[in-house]
Amino acid sequence: MSFIIYFIFIMCLGERTVLWEGGPKGAPISVVTGNGRYGAVSRTCQLRGTRPRQLVAVTCSGPPHTHRIAGSSISQPSDLQLLLFNARSINNKTSLIHDLIVDEAADLACITETWVSDLGGINLSQLCPPGYSVQHLGRSEGRGGGIAVVYRSSIPLVRHPIQMANGLECLHITLGQRDRLGILLVYRPPCCPTASLTQLTEVVSDLLLRSPKLLVLGDLNIHAEAALSLAAQDFMTCMTAMGLSQFVTGPTHVLGHTLDLIFATGLGDGDLRVRDFSSIPLSWSDHRLLRFRLTLFSPLCKGGGPIKMVRPRRLMNPEGFLMALGNFPADRIDGPVETMAMLWNTEMARAVDTIAPVRPLRCRAQLAPWFTPELRVMKQERRRLECKWRRTPDGCNHALTFLINMGRFPVGLGTLG
Repeated sequence: MSFIIYFIFIMCLGERTVLWEGGPKGAPISVVTGNGRYGAVSRTCQLRGTRPRQLVAVTCSGPPHTHRIAGSSISQPSDLQLLLFNARSINNKTSLIHDLIVDEAADLACITETWVSDLGGINLSQLCPPGYSVQHLGRSEGRGGGIAVVYRSSIPLVRHPIQMANGLECLHITLGQRDRLGILLVYRPPCCPTASLTQLTEVVSDLLLRSPKLLVLGDLNIHAEAALSLAAQDFMTCMTAMGLSQFVTGPTHVLGHTLDLIFATGLGDGDLRVRDFSSIPLSWSDHRLLRFRLTLFSPLCKGGGPIKMVRPRRLMNPEGFLMALGNFPADRIDGPVETMAMLWNTEMARAVDTIAPVRPLRCRAQLAPWFTPELRVMKQERRRLECKWRRTPDGCNHALTFLINMGRFPVGLGTLG
């Protein structure tokens, strides 16, 4: 029996079809051969005691999913669905927030006032639907506060440390390679001093030097619907002078105040667009849900194709598969064949997702930006001359290759005779 189950397990991993006709068909995952963790090489090799790690193609457990932020050309912009809301404690609302993220098909959910400490806890993991991850910043002392970003695991996201004072809580992340889009999530408590707005302005100006495309959002407690104080006026004026536009209109609190704000830069040059903005009341919070779609006309990922999802073969083992598969439900044995086939495919896909979940194959950024096409041509010519020297290793060619390696011979002036 174990041999039969193991054989079916191998067939499930290696084939692009389902086990029986009529079962759910999944989207194929690309075949990638790599060495190291995810670094692709042109051939399988053995490097200093490491073993080649293969990534095989298997069928996806769910329906075909074409992610909106797939790395693409300029004609296919990156499209993100973003949510912003004040949770007023997630400790007893994990299922509500979980369902909200799933129902809205959100790519990023920015949450303020999580009321979770730096240690985190099980409540943070319960927030994340399957295929999502979380970045959290808790309040170091006292009650309340805390901010978090729940995002799809396939999004190339990097968190950067940032030093704040005067009671501000800020979480800085970048999306895409080479910091294509920066996001700063801010929570400013009502008791925060006015000097914190000046410090926040300085932080934003520093981030603009790193990420020209920047999104600043959160609960700032400025009361933008009323006459602004002097410090708030200066803050709004500085944000406008730095090219950041604020597009939240109307109340975001049950008392009619506009406390949650969203600033975006790059809206004028057409490279960043905010659309489909809406404000929705929540029954379990005194703040409204701010929902909008962010379109970035430059790809978040390097390359011209979508993000490739792969399963590392090193994580697949028969024993773990048998434990994850468990026992087939005995009460379904007498059911129709189509129902049993669909149930079996579902259980097999769940077991495979448990022991070897799919992971994004992220492209590596170019490590040597100074390596120009001209240098590439010179390097190819050098290799050509070196190959010719190896075929005819006489004294003249040996001396000539030595000069080439020393950089004293003008490559391209001629060929070896």
